[in-house]
Amino acid sequence: MRFIDPFADKPFIALGEATHGTADFFIAKHRIFKYLVENHNFRVFAFEADFGESLFLNDAIQEGRVDDLRDLMKDKMRFWTWKTEEVLDLLEWMCTYNMDKPDEEKLQYIGIDCQYNSYNVE
Repeated sequence: MRFIDPFADKPFIALGEATHGTADFFIAKHRIFKYLVENHNFRVFAFEADFGESLFLNDAIQEGRVDDLRDLMKDKMRFWTWKTEEVLDLLEWMCTYNMDKPDEEKLQYIGIDCQYNSYNVE
């Protein structure tokens, strides 16, 4: 993963994919994000997901509610492309990573797409 090191001083690193919902891309994103967290102090995973729905998922990640993630994905996520085992694996890892960490060291999950306002009203 050292090929990422020259970019690690940037404020953010964008990770795209050629197709939505393809397992291999999300496995790679998970590995890259984990490397950036563990080796370069990155703390935010911004995702092309609805902002409002991400608040529910981020709360679970902050509070260590690993067992709630699957149901939150099923009930709150709008796009089928993110309702995958690979995304669940990433969110579970983030949740587990956060356990016993002070707030300033915890990982954050943020949706950067605002197509819907169903959850944003709250």
